[in-house]
Amino acid sequence: MPQILKQEKSKKKKYLYFLLKQTLRWKNAVDEVAQFLDGGRIPCLLVESKVDLLDNPNLDDSLLKEFAEKNEFCGCFRTSAKTGVNINEAIEFLIITIIHRMEDMQSKGAEAFTTERKSVALDPEKHNETKNAKRKKDSGCC
Repeated sequence: MPQILKQEKSKKKKYLYFLLKQTLRWKNAVDEVAQFLDGGRIPCLLVESKVDLLDNPNLDDSLLKEFAEKNEFCGCFRTSAKTGVNINEAIEFLIITIIHRMEDMQSKGAEAFTTERKSVALDPEKHNETKNAKRKKDSGCC
């Protein structure tokens, strides 16, 4: 029985290593193509999801934080969309990080984006109106 448990643990570690490797590949791709105008990186947050399904976390908190810091993520959270654990906190953290970065750039006289629009409409009605108006314009009809 101990041998089976050892094999299972080894498989879990290999799978975790694979996931972390893929996460890092994704982050490196983002870092290559997405930057602020001053060349600074877009904040990337490391999120472990579906923690409601885990009896034991895949990584303890210190290892997750260490991986995030070592690979220049702006932070890390364990989340569950099903139970709502840390969803709002992770989103709030990322938004605040981006706002602070933009404020820092503006205080140095730099622009963060090239567009005139510097806000995001969160009202679904306005979003749908804008989307529908764009569709009509693009279709050349009416």
